[in-house]
Amino acid sequence: MVERLTTTPVFVLAGGAGERLAPLTDTKPKPAVSFGATHQIIDFTISNCINSGLRRIFVLTQYQREHLQKYIRETRLRMSSSFRWHEGDELLSLPPLSGKRYRGTADAVFQNLPLISFEPPEHVLIASGDHVYSMDYRALLARHVASGADMTISAVRCPVSEARNFGVLDVEDGMVRHFREKPARETLPPAGDVFISMGVYVFKWRALMEIAEFAAPMEIDFGRDIVPHVLRRQKIAAYDFGEAPRHYWRDVGNLDTYFKANMDLLAPHPQFDPEDASWPTYAIGDSETRRCDDSRISLGALVDRTSVIQGSVVSHGACIGKGAVVENCVILPDARIGDNVHLRNAIVAEGAAVADNVKVGLNPHLDRSRFTITPGGVVVVSPTLRTTSERLVHERVDRRAVSAA
Repeated sequence: MVERLTTTPVFVLAGGAGERLAPLTDTKPKPAVSFGATHQIIDFTISNCINSGLRRIFVLTQYQREHLQKYIRETRLRMSSSFRWHEGDELLSLPPLSGKRYRGTADAVFQNLPLISFEPPEHVLIASGDHVYSMDYRALLARHVASGADMTISAVRCPVSEARNFGVLDVEDGMVRHFREKPARETLPPAGDVFISMGVYVFKWRALMEIAEFAAPMEIDFGRDIVPHVLRRQKIAAYDFGEAPRHYWRDVGNLDTYFKANMDLLAPHPQFDPEDASWPTYAIGDSETRRCDDSRISLGALVDRTSVIQGSVVSHGACIGKGAVVENCVILPDARIGDNVHLRNAIVAEGAAVADNVKVGLNPHLDRSRFTITPGGVVVVSPTLRTTSERLVHERVDRRAVSAA
């Protein structure tokens, strides 16, 4: 059965704009945002597919899709050096058809079903391309087949206090009895945990085709429309991801959760490590890091030897100048940190520059006048390449970092 299931096609939903991650998504889609110093967010879903033996992968792109189209092409080429692609294996980026757009997650899949209908599969896997997680999809597929359900939703337990931004499932004997998309707080239990949808689904092919044919014109989103539609007519099973041996999952839907997920990598014994050889996370370009005390620093970063890096993630292409102190920060690709800068509890966005002697994260009142501050207190430094003096910050830090390397 397992061998047969590896022919299951996977649609990866990667078309969202990710507004809650702005300014990190101002110039690129959320799945293309850097994570963990060496990867992009979409790497985790693609790697889960490859590691699970699923190699018919269709990445559905829309917002700023040129970034992902180029990245998917390069990813396939890089993966070719790690293993052989076989006849029938695919890794494709699929934007909307000419003159059309994807109106929602379900609509994106419905538009592309003809692509696989010439040789109908038994099942179809649909996964989000903008979460950070490590998951063996074979266990999900096995649960789906064993349940006999028309649809299976991968679910994880979540504190009630954090559940209102997700689809909440009521599960009984492994089957979904009720579903609420982003419910009001007063409709949830007063305390404890609830099951939330991870945005990873398996459908029987026949059931998915019937849904696509008979869904109302405005039923275009899986969480809001399709799950309630199926629940009224067919059987939905739940897959408890928390029972899996490898069960790390983080929604990085806003700046605070994104920051916390990066910090997860710095634990003495992290629950999830992208460089775990038993479940590798593939990436193009630089994908190696060095651990420096409690930090994760890309080998492609230029860090002056007189700087101090503590509890931070420093991405490839970043440059950190003389005497800089970086504490509990996420430094994204091509960021430039000047001399004698002091950063604390900050995200420095891709391409952003922090001029010499600037302090960030030490004075909330001053920070609020210059930067974005998240509800969790993280300071976000946006790209500032707008003036000649700011461009010089990049050039100066580059030269000094190279000379010190």
